[in-house]
Amino acid sequence: MSQGWHINKIGIEWDKVSSALYYKLYRSVSAGSVGNLVLQTTSNAQQSYFDTAVTPDTIYYYRIQSCITNSCSGYSTVESGYASASTSVPVNVATLLANTT
Repeated sequence: MSQGWHINKIGIEWDKVSSALYYKLYRSVSAGSVGNLVLQTTSNAQQSYFDTAVTPDTIYYYRIQSCITNSCSGYSTVESGYASASTSVPVNVATLLANTT
């Protein structure tokens, strides 16, 4: 997961599930919420995604599901990431979290 290493995008990668036909990726601004579907792949060959619909220096939380024809797994463990607004050194995640309370 990107921790400020990309400008205006977050890179997400996941492990391949051999029985999956496709994946669903969800994004939220709250760790306790599943959020919205941002990607449904067309095959299990895609195992990464750059999320460009993000606001820099905002922490986003992601979950993924692996799917077969008519059903999907439960949600994965939540992972977080954020995009940088510039090419400078990324803002510390702890600083961002402290500013959200």
